[in-house]
Amino acid sequence: MRIELPLETKNHMDQLLDAKDVQKILKCSLSLVYQMAERAQIPSVRWQCPGEGSRARSMVRFKRADIFNFIGNNYQKGGG
Repeated sequence: MRIELPLETKNHMDQLLDAKDVQKILKCSLSLVYQMAERAQIPSVRWQCPGEGSRARSMVRFKRADIFNFIGNNYQKGGG
C-alpha cells in the first residue's frame, strides 16, 4: 500500500540532509556534526534502525533550514 504525502510534507522531506551533507556545508568533521546533534546545538531528527548486533544504531537527519539558521545565529563579524 502506498501512502501519498501532502505537498508541504514532501517539500520538507526533500530538504532533509544527512550528516555528510551537513559536514560539507559546515566544513567540519563528521564526528563534530554528530556531537552537535547529540548536544542539541543543531536540531535533528533521530530514529532507531532495526538490525543485529550489540550496539543500537540510529539514523540522524537535519532540516536544511535549521543548518542555515545555525550558521546565521552563530555568525560573528570582525574579531569574533
